[in-house]
Amino acid sequence: MPFLLKTTYSFIPIVTKASRITSLGGVLTVYGHKFGLAPAKTVFQVDYQNGQGWKNTTTTFQAGIVLITNAIQPTSTPFYVRVIVDDNIIGNSYLVTPIVVYVPPVGNNCGLLVQQTVVAQWVNSEIYPFTQVGVVYQNTGTKTITGVSFAMDKVDQIWGVDKVNNRYQLPSWHPTIPAGENYSFGYIIQSNAVGTLIPTVTCP
Repeated sequence: MPFLLKTTYSFIPIVTKASRITSLGGVLTVYGHKFGLAPAKTVFQVDYQNGQGWKNTTTTFQAGIVLITNAIQPTSTPFYVRVIVDDNIIGNSYLVTPIVVYVPPVGNNCGLLVQQTVVAQWVNSEIYPFTQVGVVYQNTGTKTITGVSFAMDKVDQIWGVDKVNNRYQLPSWHPTIPAGENYSFGYIIQSNAVGTLIPTVTCP
């Protein structure tokens, strides 16, 4: 007696990866599958986590496994992207974390990139999500950075920085970042995503 093998084919679009993007916005490339081959039947959406919900976003290139847009708005906050095909087949929500670019005042040669990377994620008591994050400060300017500070809510643990007046700053044992060098630290936040990190930077 022959065996019958039942195969189920899914048409749900899945985003699996996205290119790096800075807080200045611009071009983002999204990778995955089931994006469809008919641009007229594919919608790319972005949720900037600003209370305005999902926004349709124009694309400059589309194939079955890749989408490119040049219309990402400037933002320092992690945001979600998703793909919808055939009008009503909604794909997964994929989190994109921008690399924060510090824009110095005119005449100031201070430069900083802030890159956050998810190290691990888990749920406590089947209710509370936690995310462990690694952070790298990169001095891209021509001057030594003498101070970086930021505020962040829902931090459970943090290491490699000092807390002063409800802000986190470079530690007393490593108070500066010379031009061209990096500094790393980490934290655990009660959230299913990285925290929003908007730095205040000082240079001589």
